This record gives sequence, C-alpha cells and structure tokens, in this order.
Amino acid sequence: MNNTNSSGNNNIVDNNGSLQLNQVELTSTGMYHNDVLMAKVGDDLVGGMGMEEEIEVSWYRKSGSNTNCRYTTIEEDLEDDEDVDESEEFVRIQGVSSAYYSPSADDVGATICFRCVDKINRNNHGFAQIGPLVMEPAVEEGVKNALARKPPGGSFEGK
Repeated sequence: MNNTNSSGNNNIVDNNGSLQLNQVELTSTGMYHNDVLMAKVGDDLVGGMGMEEEIEVSWYRKSGSNTNCRYTTIEEDLEDDEDVDESEEFVRIQGVSSAYYSPSADDVGATICFRCVDKINRNNHGFAQIGPLVMEPAVEEGVKNALARKPPGGSFEGK
C-alpha cells in the first residue's frame, strides 16, 4: 500500500504555532482494508477532536483504473459538475470529518485521499493519499467460501 503527501518539508509548525498542513501524511494501523487510517502532521492528528473550528477535513475514495487522486480547490469540490465521470474522479466519503477513517468493503482496491484546510489561513492546506487498499485475507477467504456454498434447500436456478 502506497502512502504519499503533498510535500517533503520537515517544519511541522509555523511561527504562529499552527500545524503546517502541507506536511499531512496518511498512516494505517495495518495493511488491509479493515485497518484504521489516520491523518497526521508529525505525531499530531489532523482534524476533529476540538479542531473543528480551525481545520476543515474531508476524505475521498478513488476507484477504477487510475487510482491517483488529484487535489482540487474547495470551490471546485463544492461545484456540482454533471460532466464528471465518477470512474475517473474521486468521490467524497460522506459523514467522515475527523483525523480517523475506518475503511469498509467499498474501499477494497481503492485509493483513499485526505484533504485538510485551515479555516483561517486558506493557504495552509494539505493533501495525502494511501492505497490501493487490499482485502484482509481472512475476510477474502470467508467471502469466497460463502459464495461457493449452495444455499440451504437447494439452488435458486431459473428454468
């Protein structure tokens, strides 16, 4: 699983004590789809937990053949563009607004992207991605076994 961020600078706090969001990185508690993802700048989590007034965060899922996410401005993200081919774009994951994201089966094979923006200084923003996510082997085995079994009482084959 690959992890990238938008910059390589090591200064994580500016002169005002604000986190340098361009240093955001995504880390995971493991290497599979059911491990928790965390957005961090250095050792500090980014978003949620009292930061709601200061930092806006959003998570995205990118599926399909091109799993690299692209950074957009907040204004682009808020526009309703009917011409966008969702198979080639990332889709905002609704209901996630903290430094943590717990992937689901929907995220298997997808790249997960994280964006954060300082609400006061909009020039202080960051973007990172991780993935593509891999299904945990025990879960994959269970799914394969369940699909291979015949349903109780026979099959549902049509005539």
